[in-house]
Amino acid sequence: MKPAPYGPFAYSPIIRRSCLIWPGDAHVALWVIPNIEFFSLMEKVPAGSGGPGTPVPDIPSWSARDYGNRVGVFRLMQVLDRHGIRATVALNSDVCAQHPEIIEEGRKLGWEWMGHCESNTRRLNEAPPGEEKAIIGRTLATIAQTTGARPAGWLGSGLQETWDTLELLAAEGCEYVCDWTNDDQPYVMKLVGGGRLISLPYSHEINDKPVFERFHRTADEFRNMICRQFDVLYREGAQSGRVMAIALHPKRRVPRSRDIIARRSPSSNGVQVIMDRWSRKAFVALLAGATMVLAPQAKAETVTVGLVGAVSSTHWPVYIGLAKGYYAAEDLTPDLVFIQSSAALVQQLTAGSLDLALSTGLADPIRAIDKGSPIAIVRIEMQAPPYALLAKPAIKRWPELKGKTISIGGPKDITRIYLERMAAPNGLKAGDYDTVFAGATSARFSALQSGAVDAAILLPPFNFYAESAGFTNLGLTIDYAKELPFTGTVVGRALASARKAVLDKVLLVNSKSMAWFSDPANRTEAIKIMVEASKLKEEDVAKSYDFLHENQFFEKTGMVSKTKMDALLNALKSLGDIEGQTNIERFILPGVSQLTD
Repeated sequence: MKPAPYGPFAYSPIIRRSCLIWPGDAHVALWVIPNIEFFSLMEKVPAGSGGPGTPVPDIPSWSARDYGNRVGVFRLMQVLDRHGIRATVALNSDVCAQHPEIIEEGRKLGWEWMGHCESNTRRLNEAPPGEEKAIIGRTLATIAQTTGARPAGWLGSGLQETWDTLELLAAEGCEYVCDWTNDDQPYVMKLVGGGRLISLPYSHEINDKPVFERFHRTADEFRNMICRQFDVLYREGAQSGRVMAIALHPKRRVPRSRDIIARRSPSSNGVQVIMDRWSRKAFVALLAGATMVLAPQAKAETVTVGLVGAVSSTHWPVYIGLAKGYYAAEDLTPDLVFIQSSAALVQQLTAGSLDLALSTGLADPIRAIDKGSPIAIVRIEMQAPPYALLAKPAIKRWPELKGKTISIGGPKDITRIYLERMAAPNGLKAGDYDTVFAGATSARFSALQSGAVDAAILLPPFNFYAESAGFTNLGLTIDYAKELPFTGTVVGRALASARKAVLDKVLLVNSKSMAWFSDPANRTEAIKIMVEASKLKEEDVAKSYDFLHENQFFEKTGMVSKTKMDALLNALKSLGDIEGQTNIERFILPGVSQLTD
């Protein structure tokens, strides 16, 4: 490219572009980029790569990076393979000679490879004059010889280029480059001499290197950043397709946060995972040919929906509505926001950050309404709690929980009431055991699985997953608290007032989804929908379906049972969780909530 104040492409504000349509009408093209790099012990780790610039041998800096190639990369391979995600590797070609075992394992997984210079200690903009062309040529040739496929793309070490880099890449047959992190959509770069490259979005932000080294965030914060960016891009992608890049460096000892990449899609039809070789070619052809596909802007109205924790069986109606096209038929685009606890969800709903909450526990909204929150319960979704208490394999009976630690949702979470209801008939009372708090079933299951707690109260399908792993099922909450409703739809009164038509559509979709779930003829498809959404084992999801279906947990009428709500309100009142009156009219939405019995 020629030296100029702006890049080799036209300025294009995203609000004035034609609609970009991905294959299958996907909202987001997701790609995961492991950076597999080689650092020579005889060369300084550059400051831009997180090195202190100390004299060689710099053992601490080098060892941290060698950990990724000895251990971390294989852990990452397992995570991605478990979720069926094919990665695109930014590969230092020196890895091919130094660590061929990594290439061998990556080839087994069908990974795509793109050039990433020869070593991460040497960058193109620091190369001796006249050497850049040779470095690019050697890098691509070495990767081609070792992997069996010549790279079609390039990510420079440190994302650095010179004025000549783009033309040199094009001359070597590259089709895309990822150094320019200035867009959420790909675009065409026009090069000197008439050539062109596709600029494919990479990420500085959803990238574990700057997140941990520069911004000093935790693994949980990184996970939340990934989730929030996905939510935004998925919502925007309903109007025009977006690209989301997740950049990972195997030297990180935070594997748990990586599982999030495969658990976030609100619809199995809404995400196109790239860049395997077939879809990468189709992707480049789309952009290099017609560039952007013209289509009328969608008219769907976005509604921001809060859900607690990770995908679980309580969210089944939500994913049915998406998979079956019920939301689309009503011109609605749900922006699903996952929040780690019911209490935190209610705070966001109260603040107006959410329009409504689906499949959320009722205890926290009731407490908030009692204290004046402008929210209301509009329907009951699950009319009894489907929890189970799972304990370590060595624990076989309730008395063995004495002095043990049990994970529940929170100090005032409804799971505390369920646990006490279960414990009392089995000879235990509060104080006989310790409780620790984790807001979502997925977090409680992780604590149990890791051995951090002795027992945990879990929702399907996590309880079945735990049982299949050998944990002991000590009982079901439905046998102790059948009269207490569990989840419901909670709405901000502002939405109900200003956008009642939207609320009516959401409730209609919810009713359709529950009726569809309740039809045994749909069992196979319902299981498939939840397997794709949760990424859990089909056998565990099947057990969840049968359990929920046989016990008729989902309330199909869309109404609010006065008897059940009174039982829950009185239970909370007896615990001191409600200060005001327990008349049901305080907690529902007149003109929308339909009372029965």
